[in-house]
Amino acid sequence: MRYHVCHLNYCFLLILCFYNLQESWLPTLAASGRHCYTATAMSDAEARQNPSGPALPGAVPGVPPRTGPGRWNRPIAGPGDRLHAWADMLLLDHGLVRLAFPNLHEFAPGVWRSGQPTPGRIRAFARRGGRSVVSLRAGRSFGSLPLEIEACRDAGLAFHDIAIRSRGLPDRGEFRAIAALFRQVERPVLLHCKSGADRAGFAAALWLMLVENRPVAEARRQLALRYGHVRLSRTGVLDAFFDAFERAAGLRPVPLTEWIETGYDPAAILAGFRATPVFRRVGAPAGQTYR
Repeated sequence: MRYHVCHLNYCFLLILCFYNLQESWLPTLAASGRHCYTATAMSDAEARQNPSGPALPGAVPGVPPRTGPGRWNRPIAGPGDRLHAWADMLLLDHGLVRLAFPNLHEFAPGVWRSGQPTPGRIRAFARRGGRSVVSLRAGRSFGSLPLEIEACRDAGLAFHDIAIRSRGLPDRGEFRAIAALFRQVERPVLLHCKSGADRAGFAAALWLMLVENRPVAEARRQLALRYGHVRLSRTGVLDAFFDAFERAAGLRPVPLTEWIETGYDPAAILAGFRATPVFRRVGAPAGQTYR
């Protein structure tokens, strides 16, 4: 029995080390001929303090720090706590899947989308010129969170934290916060959710429209099966958002930001959306917050 326990412990540590050390996941930004910046360490004065948890560097005016209860909404307390956070990230948070499929894509100059990165991948992003990381995850119950915040701080990356739901829609205030963050965050920047499929795709589409001034028909391609997004499932409510905007813009050309303020009705979009029957029992009801 003791042999099997030790064997499992050694296997877990080997997986952990391999996952942490595989840092060649990101092509060198300078090699792409696009935006390339040199990462520099941030001073304590440049970091903002989250009263309910770890320090969150990289404050953006108009975007308040997001706080709230959560098992991992705190700094790592010690070696045992760190091992627990890694175990949560790799096993409960499905990090082993992202080991094989990080779902990393550059969709605009100096702007990347992906699944939840490990500390090693965050360090790799910083070494290749990265400046900012934006987490789109709504929960506080995953061990990736304190590890990510710590890695960003040590690598000199600005960490931003803003919630987007995969089976719900932002309200007007949340859209204002998203727009303010996207227009001020420093590139190169990595936007990520858990798997890089739904929330990352929605954020990437919004970025293309709000920052790059791309048409909705082009932007919404970020929500595609090639990234893992399934329109027929409950996450198709994100597609319904762009359907509603396209209908409104077809009647009268209107910028996305103006439509959000004057014609956007998230409750009506949610009420009118129905997932394909085979997917209706998959996941939780639309509007629920996810990890």
